[in-house]
Amino acid sequence: MAGRHPHPHHHLLVGAVLIFTIAGVSSSVSGCDSCVHQTKVSYFSNASALLSGACGYGSMAVGLYDGGRIAAAAPAIFKDGAGCGACYQMSCKDTSMCKKEGTTVMVTDLNTNNQTHFVISSRAFMAMAKQGNERNLLKLGILEVDYKRWGSRQVGPL
Repeated sequence: MAGRHPHPHHHLLVGAVLIFTIAGVSSSVSGCDSCVHQTKVSYFSNASALLSGACGYGSMAVGLYDGGRIAAAAPAIFKDGAGCGACYQMSCKDTSMCKKEGTTVMVTDLNTNNQTHFVISSRAFMAMAKQGNERNLLKLGILEVDYKRWGSRQVGPL
């Protein structure tokens, strides 16, 4: 088969396959902003962790969004800092303990633990609870949640 030339349009086919492959991988990693996703979420047990976020907000982070409802997000959501200031609505899937409307958080930090996509402030974590269940929710430590991108507010890294 030496000397055989590929089909003249072979390079176009290879290029098209490559473009669709890259587009598919890109969309599966970034996902759909308006789509509801499922993950697990935990909370910051130490308030000082809130002040050292990777977005550079420092002590301003607590005052930036809804009384300190802030979050550290997994690398796929944090996007090398491009995710700083993005807001997400999340609701706990345990309807016996959690309110249907859930809570909203703003990304202020990078979450490098592999157990959850978000680590949120205890204030945001408890905001998902039905009245009287706040402490019981904290005792669980990790919750299964539905989440999606919320609103268009985005502060960006400092």
